[in-house]
Amino acid sequence: MRASGTLAVLVPLLLPLPVLAGGGQGPERPLISPSLAHVAPGASQPFRVEMAGQPGRVEEWSVNGVPGGNTALGRISPAGVYTAPAAAPVPREIHIGAVVPRPARLHAWATVVIGEAPPAYKLVSRFGEKGSGPGRFIDPHAVAIGHDGNLIIVDSTPAHVYRYTRQGRYLGEVGLGPGSGPGQFNGPRDVQVDPSGNIFIADANNGRIEVFSPSGKFLFQFGRKGTAPGEMLRVHAIWFGSGNRLYAADVDNSRIMVFSDAGKFLFQWGKDGRGPGEFHAPHGLGGDVNGDLFVSNYHGPCQKFTGDGRFLFDFAPVSRTGGPTHWHAMTSDRWGDAYLMARDKDNRNSIMKYNNNGTFVTSWPPLRSVNEWGVKAATVDEDGTVYACIESRDDVGIEVYHEE
Repeated sequence: MRASGTLAVLVPLLLPLPVLAGGGQGPERPLISPSLAHVAPGASQPFRVEMAGQPGRVEEWSVNGVPGGNTALGRISPAGVYTAPAAAPVPREIHIGAVVPRPARLHAWATVVIGEAPPAYKLVSRFGEKGSGPGRFIDPHAVAIGHDGNLIIVDSTPAHVYRYTRQGRYLGEVGLGPGSGPGQFNGPRDVQVDPSGNIFIADANNGRIEVFSPSGKFLFQFGRKGTAPGEMLRVHAIWFGSGNRLYAADVDNSRIMVFSDAGKFLFQWGKDGRGPGEFHAPHGLGGDVNGDLFVSNYHGPCQKFTGDGRFLFDFAPVSRTGGPTHWHAMTSDRWGDAYLMARDKDNRNSIMKYNNNGTFVTSWPPLRSVNEWGVKAATVDEDGTVYACIESRDDVGIEVYHEE
């Protein structure tokens, strides 16, 4: 795991595109440096952007999406010099953004942490308990935020999908529960919402994806069991990218499939393997506003691709020294940060956060036994609140975290 903001080193590989090992960006994407910087209140930090090893022209610098920044977050000059605010903001993590207009309008992000300590997340609320019925869960496996701002939660083993407010009030069910008919589920693994608010659910053991209206009415389904293009064995993760494309990570076919939001198969890429662009049990998906896609392999590492499937780089390799050895799932936020659900060889769990360049930012809680605390999946809302599907010997449900 990479714990600093030092520049990645270009490594030549026998690939159509050169790649940056262990994080960074490929030559098709702007590289911002430093990727991560700790800055004292009132101090300054210069940033620069390169494209294919050459200085990149920056059309706009921003701080947490504010062009030029402001007094509370700090300001950044047209030359890319960031000056931190006199007092540390809450949260202390800041996102430096750069827009590069050519060869296409692309975004790049770096992470600033005000002060020396890594960002910290605190538990602010939780809901749910072990069991069946409203307010109870057996295997919360995925969570998404609907267009109405409420949560959609997949309880995989009993094959139910529920709707809750963010405060934990039960609102009802999506679909018809366990089975193989239209609107029913068998081992659902993931849920995502399209730009129109429609709810897409990876009905993994039935080999299909089912689609529901924002209110939960069944609309249609697509896919079937198999290995041919567009067929599915076990889709563990889905994600919407640019152009309303739906990406689906099929664990057992070791590939990423791409569909229109109407369910039309478009293309796919990948095969089983350990090399760049190959997959070792792909389990999680995320992305950014450039249309790029993160894919986390259960056995590591996490990889980044363009939306058309061109490999950019990898990061978060499995640990050989006592750290994480498996990534169960992942999600990403508005800045393209990647949140990985981590496990080690002793099945201890935590959430690990990397920025858009593959640089490690922070993790929480410390690796803990799954008997005490386990995490299957998470989602992040626009203000950075994290909703995590947790399970342990005694507690099952949703935990809500804010960055301090």
